[in-house]
Amino acid sequence: MLKQKILPPQLKFTLPKYRYIVGGVAVLCVIFMLSWIFWPRTIAYSYAGQSCTFDPQVLPGSMKQSDSSKVELSRSSGIQVGSVQLLSLQTCATAADVPTAGEVKTATHLFGLPLIANNYSIEIPEAPSVAAPDDTKVAITKSLQASLDSSDTTFSYQLAIDDMTAECSVQDQKIDCPLKPLKLQQGKPYKYQIVRTFDDKEVSSVVAKNLEALPAVAITEGSVKPDQTVYAKPQSLTFSTNKPLASADASLKRTGEQGADIPVKTKVADASLEITLDQELPREVTYELTIHHATSPDSADLNEPYRLNFATSGGPKVANVSVGASNVQPNQPITVTFDQPLKAGQDIGKFVTVEGVPASVSYAGTTATIKLSNAARCSAFKISIKKGLIGAENDLTAPQDWAHSSNISCSDSRVIGYSREGRPITAYYYGTGSSTVLFTGGIHGEEHSGKYTMNSWTSYLEANAHKLPAGRQVVVVPAVNPDGLARGTRLNAAGVNLDRNYPSSDWAKSIQTSGRHLPEGGGSAPASEPETKAIVGLVNSLKIRLAVSHHAQGSLVGSNSVADADRLALSYGSAVGYGSMIGNAEETMGYAITGELEVWLGERGIPAILIELPNRRSNFFDSHRDILWRMATA
Repeated sequence: MLKQKILPPQLKFTLPKYRYIVGGVAVLCVIFMLSWIFWPRTIAYSYAGQSCTFDPQVLPGSMKQSDSSKVELSRSSGIQVGSVQLLSLQTCATAADVPTAGEVKTATHLFGLPLIANNYSIEIPEAPSVAAPDDTKVAITKSLQASLDSSDTTFSYQLAIDDMTAECSVQDQKIDCPLKPLKLQQGKPYKYQIVRTFDDKEVSSVVAKNLEALPAVAITEGSVKPDQTVYAKPQSLTFSTNKPLASADASLKRTGEQGADIPVKTKVADASLEITLDQELPREVTYELTIHHATSPDSADLNEPYRLNFATSGGPKVANVSVGASNVQPNQPITVTFDQPLKAGQDIGKFVTVEGVPASVSYAGTTATIKLSNAARCSAFKISIKKGLIGAENDLTAPQDWAHSSNISCSDSRVIGYSREGRPITAYYYGTGSSTVLFTGGIHGEEHSGKYTMNSWTSYLEANAHKLPAGRQVVVVPAVNPDGLARGTRLNAAGVNLDRNYPSSDWAKSIQTSGRHLPEGGGSAPASEPETKAIVGLVNSLKIRLAVSHHAQGSLVGSNSVADADRLALSYGSAVGYGSMIGNAEETMGYAITGELEVWLGERGIPAILIELPNRRSNFFDSHRDILWRMATA
């Protein structure tokens, strides 16, 4: 038979009490939890950093904020496993829109459902105030300073001047706004604002005052100029500034593949900067000098680092000679300029010689002077300078020989007469021979193309006359009728057609010209006009092998058929693509021709050809150059 188990007396009577205690505790926990859930939380918003309150939450990710347009709530601190936050200890508020003073209410709900909610009240104080000094004077390379009455990491700040803005930095209770991005003008007053922004949008202007941009430091002068070649051996480089200096720093380096820093020291005194070199600069090297900063006592600095390149020289080198390869006048002084002064006391005659013409040599400073003495026309000569000349500033010697070849001018010019209105008629002589080829142009005043072509011909001969054959001379009269050319009329100032005024056997006073009759167009008598007399006198002074005259227009060649004139005319026409009017000039022109230059020359046994250029206004030298030279050397 089983015996009934009898409980101890103390247990029999204490069990009901235990149950009541556990139940009571459970009820209190529920009440506490419900109170904790529904009791409103208060968060004091801080502009300076985190705005948080102690707020333990189990599985905080299950609580969803109902309204985040003003502030956003977040959970921090606690326990997290992987990506799941099991427990958070703090709830923090962050501004989602521009914070304004007052109270903002929001709540979180379990899974977003309205049954269980945590209510929050965010108390937002007034935004920090900003103070800036009145009438600020500041260097444009520096910053404008302002202060906050409390720290602020909520807002951003901008400096605004006119239509320009610059982002300011905020640290603790200081606002620092750089001026350099605004590119202000030195010494000019400005009105400025410090603008408070939130999420890149302007909130309000917190400061509106005036400032004056102090002049920046500027380099005004230096012992070395940009891209200068330094001939001396400097121990220091000096620079002047527009205002006194407090400090400066600079660097010097070689440029190119072997670029390397060269040690320098800087020293400031009043408005000057001295850069002392620790070593003698290697020669014939390019350097880059940079003055990084030059700060004045008022904190102004350079707008930007000052940079210049310079080079050191070697020994003396010829930089220039005053004459070209030709057209040197017989008594013309010639100067040879060196890139640096020459040391005094050298025997210049040992280094500088002239071959081909008589000359003497002297020198002073950077220049050697060569004086020619009645050098013969067309003489070739050569100036030679041997290496070894010594520079005055560095005692370095010229590293190489130098030479220059040239020619005494083969040309001369003479006024052979004057027009009716007193304008000179000039003839240009080239070469030294007695056998002469005569070229003329501009005998009719409206035919400018002949003058233009002959002017270019003289320029070509200036450079090339030394190539003429021995015994040959070329004479050019570009403007036989200067009055007509000035007026733009065919006739001279007396109304005479000069090409009908030559003393040929067929001269006539009454003529036909260009489709009209001129009763006195041939002049009052043969060679009655001063322009004609000038050409007649010129011809009589020369031994003419050939005469070539240029007229316009028609793209034709003619000839007086004396000696080889026809052959030369046809050769000229073939070279430039012109037709021939040899033997039928009057039929081609449509009127009788009397007193013509070519006819008069022919009666003197001188072959002459006539060129009718395509029009009256153009310069045809480029297409005629080769055939003109062939005529000159025929």
